[in-house]
Amino acid sequence: MRLVAFVAFALLLVYSAAAVNICIPSCTRQMSAEIAALVAVAPTSAAAQVSSEQAAFGKATVASALRNLNKPYVFGSVGPDSFDCSGLVQYAFGLNGVALPRTSTEQASFQGGLLVSSREGLIPGDIVYFTNPGHTGIFVGYDADTGSKYTFVSASGNEGEPNGKVKKSRLDTDYWSNVQPFRWGVRIPYSLAQKAG
Repeated sequence: MRLVAFVAFALLLVYSAAAVNICIPSCTRQMSAEIAALVAVAPTSAAAQVSSEQAAFGKATVASALRNLNKPYVFGSVGPDSFDCSGLVQYAFGLNGVALPRTSTEQASFQGGLLVSSREGLIPGDIVYFTNPGHTGIFVGYDADTGSKYTFVSASGNEGEPNGKVKKSRLDTDYWSNVQPFRWGVRIPYSLAQKAG
């Protein structure tokens, strides 16, 4: 679990530095190469071994996020009337018993989260991260409206829209494949959900 948190944090550091053109010392480049090698060999077939409890937890989390479609994107907002990207993730998981940290950076290194290194390994309810580590969403999976098995929901002002909102997007579009491509996912185990008592 600590390795997952370390890998997620190190990837955020490397991608953040690259995004703002910070010169990365050679030791950091060496570390990023080692991290990339670790991520490349991480298991991606977890979806085939998903328990019914994990699947139900993921679907419930997705449903919580989707109930907020078209609500406005407002930076720093955590709902219920408006959201930013990590606010929506925190809100949806909170409704399902998991108290995630507030920001996308903190959520990426959440203690107990499991790394998903490819989009093929994602299952509904996984948190998705992009080249810009400040953006996050919740993986939906196949969606009839989008016609894609790589659908996710997020509160976003991206994709050239002047006014952002909570919406469904596709990881397999040009924007989310080339401009802000998927980098990794984090699966929150259902066992971390607090049971209502």
